[in-house]
Amino acid sequence: MAFRNKSDAILKHKPDLLILQECSKADIENSSALFKHWVGNNPHKGLGVLGFTNHSFRIADNYNESIHWAIPIESDTADVLAMWAHKDAGQTYVEGLLSALSHYDSLLRKDNGLFIGDMNNNVRWDHKTKKEWQWATYIDELRKLDKHSVWHKTKGEEHGLESVSTLFWYRQPERGYHIDYVFGSENLISNASLQIGAHEDWLMHSDHVPLVLDIAN
Repeated sequence: MAFRNKSDAILKHKPDLLILQECSKADIENSSALFKHWVGNNPHKGLGVLGFTNHSFRIADNYNESIHWAIPIESDTADVLAMWAHKDAGQTYVEGLLSALSHYDSLLRKDNGLFIGDMNNNVRWDHKTKKEWQWATYIDELRKLDKHSVWHKTKGEEHGLESVSTLFWYRQPERGYHIDYVFGSENLISNASLQIGAHEDWLMHSDHVPLVLDIAN
């Protein structure tokens, strides 16, 4: 379902910044948001970000359009790398993610830096992949930058053993997977909470449910 057809359900959460995967260019361009940016090869299906509050959202100076499906955003409160993991040019998901991690290393090293998006990955599938391209390997690289999954840290859950799913294959409740993430520093996480939408409320709109991050001032 297009963003314009479910925007009321999403915007009632009053987000400062909204990250949208699989959204159309028109939905982003036609938004009343103060800040907006979209990337993609198909005008009907790309990665978009919308900023609704006056936090001076801006695209980072080191933005590299050749690193597809990653948007670096700076603001006066937190910096965010928005992501929609793809298998570009025969790459694995993790290969593409590693390119983003390498280029945006300086943003991710910041204490207030966040890495958010649809990573299309879970350690449950690592046995199908070479170790260097496994999700567990990528999580280890993020830990070196003091970036940890907010959900797993605050809920005390292990990767691969999540109690809540973020994607439901073919919108079937029994076919749930945890593939959407928010990564932040230990210090930031101590002041953060993350809620994952209930599939009962969202499957009418999408096969994904929203992740809602709150950070105390």
